[in-house]
This record gives sequence, structure tokens and C-alpha cells, in this order.
Amino acid sequence: MSENDFVSNIEEEYEQLSAEEYRERVRKLFCMWNARQLVASYGHYLAASQCDGRERRLSIVNISAAILVLFLAANTKLLDLIASAFSFPEANAPVIVSVFSVFVVLSSASQYILQYASRSALHKQAGNEFSNLRRKIERYWSRGNIHPEAVHSLNRSYNMISKAPPLVPPKLWDQAKRDKRPEIDEINKFFFCQQLETKNSTATRRRASRKKQT
Repeated sequence: MSENDFVSNIEEEYEQLSAEEYRERVRKLFCMWNARQLVASYGHYLAASQCDGRERRLSIVNISAAILVLFLAANTKLLDLIASAFSFPEANAPVIVSVFSVFVVLSSASQYILQYASRSALHKQAGNEFSNLRRKIERYWSRGNIHPEAVHSLNRSYNMISKAPPLVPPKLWDQAKRDKRPEIDEINKFFFCQQLETKNSTATRRRASRKKQT
């Protein structure tokens, strides 16, 4: 049964399956969701860092070019020296200032259109939301809160978060999957070990109750 089918028919599964079978299905689902959200949160943080870096570089280029234009426009002698150094007619030296001015306009327009700052903020927000949902899933599992209503609540939150954020570039997504592979293995161990601990504690309680009865 697929993930979507299980979530859609979870009430029926809850009624038809044994407690251990249902818990195993939920364990696999929570484990898969947790691993996906780990990669998603890290991927969005990488994308946010990339956007911040590009925004800083564009800002430095724009500021430096604007200062250079103002400096050359105010120092005609220096402008003439630069023109003569490049065998450019001194009469046409102001063209150099015009070229730099056009570059500043284009670079500033690119910075405005690309909106790296706002995109970085959206990626950071998405990364935080995926991280928070991961911790929520872990709390649910550790407390044994796996009732169908809890699963539906997590599924709704997951769907809502997935619709809002901007896309992570494929290269960063692949990097996130590579970098987080060891942690994904730890996630698998966490959910499996939690299951074993619950089974052992249940078995212990049953043995204790039997001893009391005898």
C-alpha cells in the first residue's frame, strides 16, 4: 500500500489491522516523513545561504560601481589618464563614465528583479517549518501518539508547508541528500529502537500482571 493510500484509509487500517501491524505502518510512515523533512529543511537552509551570498556580492558590485562612477565623474584629469592609458581619445573619455553608469543601472535592476533577499527569507522560513514538523513527529512517536487523527494532523501540516516555499535548486537538493545520509540512518534507528523499547516495556508489563494474577 502506498503512502497516500495508507493516510487516506487510515481509519479503516486502524480498525482492521492488529495493534502491532498498525504501529509498524505508522513507524514506516513517520520514518519516511522525518527523513524527507530533514533533507527539505537542510536544502532550504542551503538555498537561503546561497541567496544571501549572491545578494551580498551584487550589493558590493553595485556600491563599488556607483562609487567609481561618482569618483570618475568628479575627477576629469584621472579620467583622461585612464583614456590615454587605453589609447582612447580624451575627447571621448566621458563615454567611460557612461558605460559604468549603464552597468550600475543594469546591475541594480538585476538585484531588484532577482529578489535574493526575499527569497532567502522564504527559504529560511521553510527550513524552520520543516524542522519544527520533524520535531513534532518525533514527539508524537516517542509518546505513542499514533491515532489516525494525529496522523491526519501531521499530514495536513506537511501538505500546507510543502505548498508555500520556493523550489530548492536540484544541485542543492542533491547535496542535502548526500550530506544528511548519516542522519537519515540515525532517524531509522531512532524510530526502530523506539518501537523495540515500547514492545519490551509492553511485554514487561504483561509479565508483571501475570505474576500478580498467580
